[in-house]
Amino acid sequence: MFLRKWIAIVALGGSLALLAVLVIKSQERPVNARQASDQLAQLNYVARLSEQFAREVARARVNRDTTFAALDGTVALWASADERLASPETGLAGQPHTARPLRRYLDLAARRREGLIDFKAAQIDFVSAFEQLRIEAERALGGLMSSETDLVTRDQIIALLDELAIYGLQANPNNGGRIYSLMARLNGALPGFEAAARAVRAAKDALQPHADALGDLATAEQLGLLTAQVREAVALQDARIEHYTLALAAFASALLLVFTLIGLRLRSSFTELDGINANLEQLVTQRTDELNRTLQELRMQQAHLIQSEKLSSLGQMVAGVAHEINTPLGYALSNVETVKESLAVVEAAGGLSEDAQERMVEADVLLDDSMHGMNQIDELVKSLKNFSRMDRSATEVFDLNEGLETALKICQNQLKGRIDVERDLGEIPAIHCAPSQLNQVFLNLINNGAQAIDGQGLITLRTRHVGDQVQVQIQDSGCGMDAETQAHIFEPFFTTKAVGEGTGLGLSIVFRIIEDHGGSIEVDSTPGQGTCFTILLPVRQTAPVSAIESTAATAPSGELGTAIPAGA
Repeated sequence: MFLRKWIAIVALGGSLALLAVLVIKSQERPVNARQASDQLAQLNYVARLSEQFAREVARARVNRDTTFAALDGTVALWASADERLASPETGLAGQPHTARPLRRYLDLAARRREGLIDFKAAQIDFVSAFEQLRIEAERALGGLMSSETDLVTRDQIIALLDELAIYGLQANPNNGGRIYSLMARLNGALPGFEAAARAVRAAKDALQPHADALGDLATAEQLGLLTAQVREAVALQDARIEHYTLALAAFASALLLVFTLIGLRLRSSFTELDGINANLEQLVTQRTDELNRTLQELRMQQAHLIQSEKLSSLGQMVAGVAHEINTPLGYALSNVETVKESLAVVEAAGGLSEDAQERMVEADVLLDDSMHGMNQIDELVKSLKNFSRMDRSATEVFDLNEGLETALKICQNQLKGRIDVERDLGEIPAIHCAPSQLNQVFLNLINNGAQAIDGQGLITLRTRHVGDQVQVQIQDSGCGMDAETQAHIFEPFFTTKAVGEGTGLGLSIVFRIIEDHGGSIEVDSTPGQGTCFTILLPVRQTAPVSAIESTAATAPSGELGTAIPAGA
């Protein structure tokens, strides 16, 4: 009897100890979970810099850049990121499963960056050779006459220049054959030009291996391996915790079975224990349901709170900026008006010399220009407030030509010096609408056009009165879109931008705003030729005001200027 008691006590103590160990293990969390997250973020950042390096190399080749400013900046960021990756703080160098691929990646990345020196030298030689070719071509063309033979030679020189330009961008077998054929036709007639052409091809052939080496994908493979190793380590830790959790569940089930058997043998307390178990299960279910409902409510409240904070922060920022600008602007306007009135009084008093009168006229003109500029600043501040506080949109009678001009003011800095704007604004009636929302539509579409244009370009704005509707067209000379992209551009979260560069909500919001106004929007685009958005809006609004204003309440506060580029 005594031995049996001790066996029961030891068994119970061992079971409780094992249960405690399983509970502790199942509740553990990886101590380096934050470190793993930082490692993945750093690896992602390094991968983006590596890709940007390849793009800058390609851009330098296409633009024949010999300053390499953007490329050097990317290299500096990339080298700094690699140093951060190899530092003890990151932890990759001190872990057995990541130390070796990290060293392999760092070696490959360092060799790739070191190859930049040879690439720069080859690029400078290529650009110099091409410049010499241009000089020799001008000299050769200048020495030709109008005879039939010279005209044929001129055509051969121009054709050879075109082929060499194409070869400088992207060599191919057919292109190389045509170059040899054209040079053979010249047959030594222009030795200086032919020597320059051979020098260009030789410089391009020397440049190509260096450019190919800089675009090596081995670094990307090693970064992918490092990322996989980090993810695998996290997965192993999670799996180990899950195993402890399953063991705990199995052991708890076994203990429950043992206690059930014990309870069956305690006949006197069977009914009471059964009732307690039933009540406990009911309580657990009730508490679980309550916790689930509380969790859902917390998630919803968190989402609403985040959105409210965004809107509140944006409103406070714009209100503060507007206040800080309007206060000194009011002083300046008041002072200018006072000076203008004082000049009028002095001029009315008479007795001024002819030179003084001329100066009075010049001062009056300058004050008018100053007041015009200050009024433009005041209009710009009001436009910014309208664009940012979409939750306060109101419906009123509005001139769409004025809205287009306001949108142009907002994005003038992006267009200035690069993109020309052609206005073909007809006489159109004012329509009943939410002006701030239509201003957002115009701003998104103009920004799209600007982002779709690489370099110099043209944006054309047209308005027409068509029956009982007003037509607005915004056309750009950008890269255009194919049919498949056009079919999806108005879908929420559809974007052709890289990850992190666009939300894919801009054009979906534009579509919804136009639809809530009872209008329609169509897109016509051809790759390489540009894109044209056509908007039709009724002169007299038939949609309820609440439907229009609801669009502003649901529009993300940060969507200004983040729509998908029309040709992206």
